[in-house]
Order: sequence, then structure tokens, then C-alpha cells
Amino acid sequence: RAKEGVTDLKLKQPAVWVFKNLQTNEEKYVQSSDTTQLLSVYEISSGIVREYKTTFILDVNNDNLKPDASINPSAVGSGSNYKSAWDPSLSVKAYSTIYWETYDINGYEHITLTAVSGGWIVEDPTVWLSSREVYVSQNGRYEGYPKQLVSYTKYFYPTSNYYYYNLSSYGWLPVRTDISHGYGSTSWVTLHRGTSSEWVLM
Repeated sequence: RAKEGVTDLKLKQPAVWVFKNLQTNEEKYVQSSDTTQLLSVYEISSGIVREYKTTFILDVNNDNLKPDASINPSAVGSGSNYKSAWDPSLSVKAYSTIYWETYDINGYEHITLTAVSGGWIVEDPTVWLSSREVYVSQNGRYEGYPKQLVSYTKYFYPTSNYYYYNLSSYGWLPVRTDISHGYGSTSWVTLHRGTSSEWVLM
């Protein structure tokens, strides 16, 4: 669905993956594909609940490796500055999925994360991964009782190249969608080739 541009809900802003060279601090920005799928719709006493999942996929090819000012101005430079000796972006594919739902509370639409999943697929057998980390956050205003501003964060440390974390047990309150709010997940992983090159994908 993501590669074909099929989605049930278009995101306001596309996600961007960043490769950073730990030796030179060189950064490369690559826009991901994404798709949102409506999983279910059901009714509760306060209204309609809609459950979604949004998947982001980093599937790099030579076309989307070109410097693009529309993605990030700092990525534009000369060929020697932009292209590293070892380009890790053709060595790994990454994907991330957030599960979320919306429903009304006191006349306001709210949103909450329910789970996150994702992982990395290594395309080059000479490349290995370490320091896997997943960060999840949700913040905004809750209009239930008592009304309050909420801010939640959670870190996870996967031990393999796939992860899934259910967030329902943490008791996070949903947040209004019509005013300032935030929710989502970010992952980090370090890519190694031998002992001379290290990159972080985030």
C-alpha cells in the first residue's frame, strides 16, 4: 500500500529518515513512504471509535538518494560532501508502524496511541546493527475528567531486528486533535561495517 500510494487517510506531513555518520557528522535525509489503514469502526456510549494503523517504510533507491531541498536544505551540497565513502542507505530497509484510535470526549475528537511496531532488514551481509532504541511519545490536552495537559514518553530497547510494544497497559490519556498535540514513534539503530564506519539511522 505505501509503495503504491494507497492510504485511507493522508498525513499532513511526510516522515523523514536520517542517516548520520558518527565519525564526520554527515547527515543524509530520505523521505519515507507511508500508508494509513482504517482497521475498525465501532460505537461506544460517547460516540464512534475508529482504529487505525500507519506504516512508514524506508525503501531506498538511487532516485530518492538525490539531495532534495524540499526535504531538508542542509542536505544539499556538492557531490563529495553529500556522498560518503560507504553509503549505508542501500544496506538496510526500515519500517515502523503506529497503531492509534480516535473518539469523542465531551464534544472534542481525541487521539491515542495503542501500540507501535517496526524493525530493520539488513540487505548487506557485511553490515551489522547495534544500539537499537525506540522512543514513543504523546502529548496534548485531555478534555475528560479531570481536564488536564498530559505528556507521556517511553523508551524501549529491542534485542532483535523486529519489535512490537502494546501501550494499552500504561494508562495514557488521549489528547485533543483540534489544538496543539503530538504523538508518534522514533527509532534509532547504529549500522556498522568493519571497524571504520558507523552510521545511525533515525
